[in-house]
Amino acid sequence: AKYIDEENILKRKSISRQRLSGKCMNDNDNSSSESLVASVTDFGVQEKLNKRPVRGAPQDQLRSKFEMKDRLSVRWLEYANKRHSTEKSRMCPTPRNEFGMTPLQTDLLDLVTQYKDIGFMGQTLENASQIREVTVLHVLNHIYKGTDLLRRHSLRIKSHKIMQQRDSRDKAVLKELGLSKNKKSSEKKDDSKDELEIPKDQGFTRPRVLVVMPTKSAALRFMRVFFELLPNGSQVGNKKRFYQEFCAEVSENPSDLEINQVKREQVDASECYDEYDLANETHPILKDDTKRFKGAVARPPDWHQSFEGNTDECFRLGISFSGRKVVNLYSDFYNADIILTSPLGLRLSTGQEMGAELSSEDESEFEESDDEDAALKELGYHEKGQKGKNEVNRGKKLDIDFLSSIEVCLIYQADFMKMQNWQHVVDMMKGLNRKPLKMRTDTDFSRVRDYFLDGRGASFRQTILVSRFPDPYLQSIFSRRPSSELNLAGQAIIRPKLYEGELLNVVPSIPQRFLRIELEKGEDEADVRFNYFQEKIFPALTNDDALGTVLVIPSYFDFVRIRNMLHKIAEVVGRVYDSSKRSKNRARGRDGKRISNTRKRLENSLGMDRTALFAALSEYTSPATISRIRGDYFHQRINVLLVTERFHYYYRYRIRGVKRVIFYAPPVHENFYTEFLNYIDSIDNKNGISNTLYTKRDALQLERIVGTKRARQMVDPSTEKSTKMYQFSFE
Repeated sequence: AKYIDEENILKRKSISRQRLSGKCMNDNDNSSSESLVASVTDFGVQEKLNKRPVRGAPQDQLRSKFEMKDRLSVRWLEYANKRHSTEKSRMCPTPRNEFGMTPLQTDLLDLVTQYKDIGFMGQTLENASQIREVTVLHVLNHIYKGTDLLRRHSLRIKSHKIMQQRDSRDKAVLKELGLSKNKKSSEKKDDSKDELEIPKDQGFTRPRVLVVMPTKSAALRFMRVFFELLPNGSQVGNKKRFYQEFCAEVSENPSDLEINQVKREQVDASECYDEYDLANETHPILKDDTKRFKGAVARPPDWHQSFEGNTDECFRLGISFSGRKVVNLYSDFYNADIILTSPLGLRLSTGQEMGAELSSEDESEFEESDDEDAALKELGYHEKGQKGKNEVNRGKKLDIDFLSSIEVCLIYQADFMKMQNWQHVVDMMKGLNRKPLKMRTDTDFSRVRDYFLDGRGASFRQTILVSRFPDPYLQSIFSRRPSSELNLAGQAIIRPKLYEGELLNVVPSIPQRFLRIELEKGEDEADVRFNYFQEKIFPALTNDDALGTVLVIPSYFDFVRIRNMLHKIAEVVGRVYDSSKRSKNRARGRDGKRISNTRKRLENSLGMDRTALFAALSEYTSPATISRIRGDYFHQRINVLLVTERFHYYYRYRIRGVKRVIFYAPPVHENFYTEFLNYIDSIDNKNGISNTLYTKRDALQLERIVGTKRARQMVDPSTEKSTKMYQFSFE
């Protein structure tokens, strides 16, 4: 079984090295001469067969190479064949090897089975389904190995108890009959009476795998593969309820488009449409989107990856395994083996911030106390389970003990979670693998692993994070962990080696400027950037030439700061935007009163027409206000339009009337840079330009926009400080 302990870590590392070198073979494998010859390359493992494999060899090789259970390997090969046939019928097949895997899946599964922390920072539409298949395969394999191990040990303990009971009965019968034994037989009997060594094979609680998804649609894609990889004859309880809650929501009178979408979502994973079809533009949702907009420009494929189907961000689901072929959905967390949840759903189920329920003093007191009852009293709990003062102060729903024995944590689409509320993910990671506050009656402490009892469960937990790009917030999941909680098996960060950038994807032939802001050690980046914007950028926004400017601000905190500053200035100059009804005049004079229609016509005739200084669009703006602001901006009633990156991420509205773009900071999503610049009409606007403010801390975002080589030069500290602007122009 794949459970790491301190004694076999060195053995596991040596075995993994032998695997990569192609020298590791199972001792029971009789087909050693027909084994795979593996050679490590930059992208993947190239596998060649010396001879044609005999029948049943792929299952044996999956067991020996990836330690996969037999019943799971059979289902995987069947699924891979069906999936390949489906892709072939759609004229976009993915090459797979004899294991039914792509080169990326082979490399990734080899790393995952070593139980290292993995940060996959290169997810795309082309490889999203491949990564999902590997993670589902790994989760199922981990659960099956754990349940089989528990079952074997339980049977061994039960048989030992039966033997002890039989021996005691035999001894009582012999004593009644007055029969005696010789010394040799008594010595053998004494040896057989030795106590059985209790195996350490479980944690404080039953849940072992935590799967975190951003929306119900992402969870549905995960569970479709999960259902199809279950062994033949498996029974899934509450499956119909799951599809009803996680499929796309339909109206009371559903249209044909809604009905077709729900039907597509309930198809098996091997035959359904996924992100790979979005990348090849063969997904039916793209055609439906074009029909919905009546031939207008539809939203990009990456938007459909995030917001196709049910976009509910609050859900939680417990999955339990009973026996070998029974799976129950909607199980209680303490009776579940897998917990599938969203960050918001887990936050609401605990009732408070999970990272703050125990202070450092409380943890030290709990560890130093040898008496369990005394430790509970010190933490504010009574013997009868009554809530103490500490728990009452922390909320009525405080209960995170089900996260105390998590062995695999999968965070999927972490870039999407960053657009939601990343603090929920941070609090969730702080609450993992903590000692439980309540002693449960169903916990067998004699079988709890030693590293859980010692409070070192985090060192044996595997964390898998999947994202589209590297980001400091995402990498902090691995880098900011204390040294005592680092994974003893190691970690691997997978990301593209080089980025080509997005500069060549810009259609208008406009100058693209990047303005460097010098940041000294110890200075607050937000304050330095804001002061630079006030001194260098803002004076030009008050002129009439600023008409048609879009100011894109990635951070919502910076957005509020800029919006408040512009609002104060607009009140002083009498150019506040009023998002009232369209029939009313929304421009105001210096006195703060609305300008009448007569005065408006007079100013138009004299060339004194004054537009509103700015308007703001964020993810919290109502749809009616969004429509008014977009229309007024297009008709040149607004000088500057403030837009948050999160607003564009959720809606992807096309903004018309754009003449110039200013990025307050490089956007986190590199494709947003191209999309905003492509809004500029270079035919009617010959003075179009874009300005991007950046500091040395924006290296990762800058790298994805301008390319790796250019970014290194632009943030190089050895570059002269006089070089504060870089301009790129492409014809």
